[in-house]
Amino acid sequence: MLVNRTPHELHVWETLQTVVQVWRREVGRDLWAEARLSDAEFSVLAHLYLEGVDGVRPSEYARAIGPHLTSARKWFSQAVTPAQLDARGDALDTLADHLALFADGCTVVATGRDQGRSMV
Repeated sequence: MLVNRTPHELHVWETLQTVVQVWRREVGRDLWAEARLSDAEFSVLAHLYLEGVDGVRPSEYARAIGPHLTSARKWFSQAVTPAQLDARGDALDTLADHLALFADGCTVVATGRDQGRSMV
């Protein structure tokens, strides 16, 4: 039973779920087409590289990050205005802080506001 949820809350939550699912699919397709990496392979490679783990060659990371960022721009940042992007960034920072406090096993790796965060 849905208790104490406004229609607006439900709409926003359902829209978020749908948009995230489509983003993951489309970015995954782009990443596979351009770098022959699955979403999971890219995620592991990016985390290892950002954490400075030995054995991750910069060339491997570069092969993956270019297509990933191009896809992120195509499916995300080009669709919104700079003000909308700032507002979403602020909301996501707040959500990341909340997850770090309350989600079991979630660690937020802050790399600076201008550089983003990673959740592991």
